[in-house]
Amino acid sequence: MTPEQVAEEEPSDDEVTRGGKALLEVKDITAGYGDIDVLFDASMQVNRGEFVVLIGPNGAGKTSLIRSIDGIIEPRKGSVIFDGEEVTQLSPADMLEKGVSTVPQEGNIFTDLSVQDNLKMGAYTYGGPIEDRLEMVYDLFPILKERSDQEAGTMSGGQRQMLAISRGTMVDPDMLVLDEPTAGLQPNLVTDVLEAIQTLKEEANLTILLVAQTEKAIPMADWGYLLRSGEIVVDDSADRLLENELVSDLYFGG
Repeated sequence: MTPEQVAEEEPSDDEVTRGGKALLEVKDITAGYGDIDVLFDASMQVNRGEFVVLIGPNGAGKTSLIRSIDGIIEPRKGSVIFDGEEVTQLSPADMLEKGVSTVPQEGNIFTDLSVQDNLKMGAYTYGGPIEDRLEMVYDLFPILKERSDQEAGTMSGGQRQMLAISRGTMVDPDMLVLDEPTAGLQPNLVTDVLEAIQTLKEEANLTILLVAQTEKAIPMADWGYLLRSGEIVVDDSADRLLENELVSDLYFGG
């Protein structure tokens, strides 16, 4: 092999090699509401075992992309592949059965039920002993065990988000999708919730796709995407995402 051929095969300094096997592939998704598209040829990938963050300003289309993955919105164009199988036309219930558990930004807990009853409701499709899942959640988040009999609606914002995230794990999913779990929280609670998500990823060996507006989520991730005006404009490792000028302009004031 000539030196020129070696140089062609080796990645340049501006390229990042991404190892791993794809669990979720979103390919050229165009979607919207009624006759109005809000996503335009959006593509992304989440590898098994990764923590991937999807960031972008308000109105960028982040929630719409999640809804296209979860089956709430039917894309006008493109496809969604999960674990090697096309799932573009599946419903949210079908996606949950396939192993994708999505925690929406709002309406993610039953406020008039206790913490424990919320967790049990989250496990309604789980085939194994619910007690095992409860023990796992309580080990990770002792505050939920301490308040297991408390009405969920009386908990703090950060605690409610920890409950919602835990509720999403009760079915033992392959991938957990979180839509802006830190939205509206005080800065100290944002850190608490993000650290809880990272703990969950490490301890429960979950693949996580996190939608966020806060830059604090980026350093915790393995890979990241920046969505702007319905288009993926940055696709890079999390550490390089922090150095990107577009990200800097949006989150750090340039």
